[in-house]
Amino acid sequence: MKFLLNKLSLLILLIILGCNKTNIAYDSFAKKPIYENPENYLDGTLVDTIYDKLTSFYFSIPSQAIKIHNGSIISALSYPKNGMNFEWKFKKYFGRVRIVETTYTNKKLCRAWIQEIGKSRVYAPYGIDRGLEKVTSKYSSSKACLDLNSGEWKLYDEFN
Repeated sequence: MKFLLNKLSLLILLIILGCNKTNIAYDSFAKKPIYENPENYLDGTLVDTIYDKLTSFYFSIPSQAIKIHNGSIISALSYPKNGMNFEWKFKKYFGRVRIVETTYTNKKLCRAWIQEIGKSRVYAPYGIDRGLEKVTSKYSSSKACLDLNSGEWKLYDEFN
């Protein structure tokens, strides 16, 4: 009975706080390009600098897609169950957020999630369009804890 009461109160707390305006300090995962050119022996030359800039420009995520991804993080944090995928798509870009763990200790509600952001593009080897699609994506995991006094989600650094 006590276990059921705890689950019910956690569900009500998540629903109530999910309806409030949430302010979370997002990490820089979505702001970094999907792919970054690795360093090589040409590093620092004009050719490498131009190539790095073009690669960064090509794989940078638009600000609208970053806003959609951050919104899907808020939606996933507000949803009381673990394991549901929150997916979005914006032009050639896509993303997924999945809550994988919820803990409640020391009067803190903490949730951990896995996130993916990627870009899909047409892949036509030798100029022949066979309807193939090439996907480049990156993955990350993060954790946020709910501050019960202010009602805000705050990113949690496990190393501090």
